[in-house]
Amino acid sequence: MRAYPRYRDSGVEWIGEVPEHWQVSNIARAARYIQTGTTPPTTMDEYYEDGTVPWFGPSSFRGALVLRDPTKLLNELAIRDGVARHFEAGTVMVTTIASVGKVGVVTTRASCNQQVTGVTFDEHLALPTFAGFQMSLLESVLKEVAPATTLPILSQSQIGHLTLALPPLDEQRAIAAYLDRETERIEALVAKKRLLIERLEEYRTALITRTVTRGLPPEAARAAGLDPSPRLKPSGVEWLGDVPEHWEVQRLRDCSLIQTGPFGSQLHADEYTSGGIPIVNPANIVNGRVVPDDEATITPAKADELSRHAFRAGDLAFGRRGEMARVALLVPSDLPALCGTGCLRVDPSRERAEPSFLLLALGLGALRDWLELVAVGSTLANLNEQIVGRIPVALPPPSEQRAIAAFLGEETARIDGLSAEVETAIERLQEYRTALITAAVTGKIDVRE
Repeated sequence: MRAYPRYRDSGVEWIGEVPEHWQVSNIARAARYIQTGTTPPTTMDEYYEDGTVPWFGPSSFRGALVLRDPTKLLNELAIRDGVARHFEAGTVMVTTIASVGKVGVVTTRASCNQQVTGVTFDEHLALPTFAGFQMSLLESVLKEVAPATTLPILSQSQIGHLTLALPPLDEQRAIAAYLDRETERIEALVAKKRLLIERLEEYRTALITRTVTRGLPPEAARAAGLDPSPRLKPSGVEWLGDVPEHWEVQRLRDCSLIQTGPFGSQLHADEYTSGGIPIVNPANIVNGRVVPDDEATITPAKADELSRHAFRAGDLAFGRRGEMARVALLVPSDLPALCGTGCLRVDPSRERAEPSFLLLALGLGALRDWLELVAVGSTLANLNEQIVGRIPVALPPPSEQRAIAAFLGEETARIDGLSAEVETAIERLQEYRTALITAAVTGKIDVRE
């Protein structure tokens, strides 16, 4: 795209040069008022009944310029009683507490909470959409302006001191219309790609579930020298359904040793150190692998004392607290490591259960649902050795288990690769969106025609 014919220095680092006829002004001069929102008492139901006025909080700021998803709806009584401050359509909203610097524009009369500040611009100086696009580039600047405390807070005066580059109104209108069209197109592409990632994840889950409970797909079964169409039999477990006739349905305790991590006085919080031998708890289990925390480790001497809880290659770490059925396979590079209090160590009998197959069987969504029902504990769901030992697993012969694990390893790697490519495409689109907005609202490109 072409540039403007003549430029001058704006005097502002992030803006750089601007077209010669553009004005540079701080927000306070261009705005009619800058006000922070309020929160009506949540105990006062009369302010929320039959609500029609959108009320926005930080969670409503999701990347698009226009705010579309209010946190709640208030009614006119909340506005009349003064417990909620209302803003006109076209107000530019900025998050000002904790997650500072996110920007959105409201298209109807709206309200917001005290973590959001509204900037209403003088219609003779700045159009809301143009100002919103330009302010959306200021998140990093706003974070720098906010005091560096545990809870960053951006004041109204700090927002007012920020500088904008403002062309004439007809030019602002043309730039905003161009960016509306282009960003809408980009956001639609991003939405389609996010949907594709969801579909890939659904397919991945369905493929694992079907293969772990029914066997290899016909073509893969033939390639592995297996029956492509085995007869099925009832498993006796509702969520497993029918399984191949030659498979055995066993309890986990029949094919594995199950052991809880150290309890109580065996390991105290003050015995943790950094840079030692990792302790594996549910938080360290991510997507079937162990992700150690360098601060949650113990000394070699303490590890020797707790050696009965040490993992071996091929063991499974099974989370017994919080999110049900987090499971990871320990490989040689994960060792040495010890089972933590929040996990169970599952040691599969290699003659009956292939660890890589068992990892897949214990990660089924239907199993998680079953565990939620049978877990004990009123405030925090817990599993114990007895409950986990009762988990039903459908086991083909070990050679078929290995074939299934190898097949799913290749297929899930392919699906994960596709998802990663789509994620990269989304990042590129978002980078392009930001670059396009930056170029247009600072006058680096002329989009008037």
